[in-house]
Amino acid sequence: MRTFVCLLLAIVFSSSAAVARPVIKYGYDEDYPPWEKNVSGKPVGINIDIMNALADRLGFEVVYRPYPFKRVLVLLESGEIDMTGGLARSAEREAYARYLEPSYQKTIRVFIIRRESGIRLRTYADLIPLRIGVRAGNRLYEPFDSDPRLMKVEAHSVDQLFQMLLAGRTDVIVGGSIQLRHAAKVSGYASKVKLAPYTVETQDGGFFALSRASALEGSFDAIQKAFRDLYARGLIDRIIESHLR
Repeated sequence: MRTFVCLLLAIVFSSSAAVARPVIKYGYDEDYPPWEKNVSGKPVGINIDIMNALADRLGFEVVYRPYPFKRVLVLLESGEIDMTGGLARSAEREAYARYLEPSYQKTIRVFIIRRESGIRLRTYADLIPLRIGVRAGNRLYEPFDSDPRLMKVEAHSVDQLFQMLLAGRTDVIVGGSIQLRHAAKVSGYASKVKLAPYTVETQDGGFFALSRASALEGSFDAIQKAFRDLYARGLIDRIIESHLR
């Protein structure tokens, strides 16, 4: 009888410990490879692998929830999700998100045009008469983001950006070099498009961020320390490289 009671207590305490394990609700972009993508209900990509490594180091559990990117931002602001990745820094987002330093995405913004296009895109000024395809909700660089002279056409996915370009609904598309070049290769668009000479290297790329409305906000320092440790050990760079081979 005593053995049975001890076994029962062990099960109860083990279950309590499992329940008490902190949970991170991570909202991810459902279609933004190679960083994040929902594949038949399963999260895959660079950010997912980094987040798993971070959670393991912290002893946290991660619950992944896929959304369109603009929805991710809304839920991060409200605290319905705790974290997301690949977030560009802006004053507007700083109001509801705490960024984990350092930036782990050193991004070159590239412009892609149709291969047969006669468009000359060598300077920022060359963008003004063009229809420019952009991912909805993305922040790219200034003055591009706030320039009212630019004609921007929003798409909800990278694949949609290429479809709009090839259908002639836009003259050019813009985004991060890794994302667009990866998409062109895996989707068979590479032979139909080319890079324009004009590119922009930004100072800060993407960050992981924690919602200021999250129940985990009090754990920010611990999360920040764990992230810095992973970065300093080179693990984050190795994860990125593993997806680009």
